[in-house]
Amino acid sequence: MKQLIVSFIYSIIVFAHSICADAQSCDVPIQIISSPQTENIPVEVLELLNSRLATAITSDGIIASMPYGQFFITAKFNHVTEGVVQGPPMQKAIHTSLTLIIGDMDGRQIYSAKTFDLKGVGTSSQRALINCLRSVNVRNQDFELFINTGRDKILNYYNKNYVSILAKAKKAADMKRYEEALYYACYIPECCIGYNDAYKCIMSIMQSYRDNDSETLYNKAYIAWSSSPNSEGARTASLYLSLIEPSSSVYSKSQQLATDIHKTIRCDYIFETRDKYNDSLALKKAYIDAARNIGVAYGCGQKETTTNLFWIK
Repeated sequence: MKQLIVSFIYSIIVFAHSICADAQSCDVPIQIISSPQTENIPVEVLELLNSRLATAITSDGIIASMPYGQFFITAKFNHVTEGVVQGPPMQKAIHTSLTLIIGDMDGRQIYSAKTFDLKGVGTSSQRALINCLRSVNVRNQDFELFINTGRDKILNYYNKNYVSILAKAKKAADMKRYEEALYYACYIPECCIGYNDAYKCIMSIMQSYRDNDSETLYNKAYIAWSSSPNSEGARTASLYLSLIEPSSSVYSKSQQLATDIHKTIRCDYIFETRDKYNDSLALKKAYIDAARNIGVAYGCGQKETTTNLFWIK
């Protein structure tokens, strides 16, 4: 059941994003999860539907990624009737309702909901259910209202609470929990009134993150060279030095170490310094992209117990 809900909602989110894109370019963080279901959906239906939805998303050039987060969209099925249509051939008929919900996991609030009344007929229960989902019209005004209402309430939450969210990010960063810090800071949407503060916070955390990482790399390079001041040690040290970021606090002394190694061994090792990021705009974009990837990775590692939706009636 979970695969069906997730795959179907992926297609919903993709369309919802396109609705908002014209009005305002802004990604609103939301996760896709499955509510407890009472209906039994055949595995064959899940596999076929997942395949078709994946093809539809890919054909539009869209890559959907919905990690763990405070806000969610989910769906609940409730079959009204299941019957048989006399043939030939004999067919299955399903009448069901599908309720889509956008809500706040932490606050246990429903922000927006929309119910679709669906009917489908097919040569099997699997085919009938697929035909039910085909009848969902996500291009009508009611559905747009559902998406926009939920989106506006999520943005309103961030507008009111971004200061406390960034405080959590800074606290995590102070404890060198950089992945967690970036998870909090990167979830604040660009169209939130606090995004400028979030951007500064992200850049600061990323600098600390890279300083910490680069210092570790420098220490490994120094130890490798000090313990083996020969061609083998130089080769190992060069590997670590090549990964040190130009913007890090240890970059200058890493270059000095590279120079010392070169003078001692008189070798032609190339110590790549990643100068491709010297352009300030490219550097900023690289930082933001990297920060989001780190935050997403942290979010994806959260336990599934945080997605309990039994409170939804």
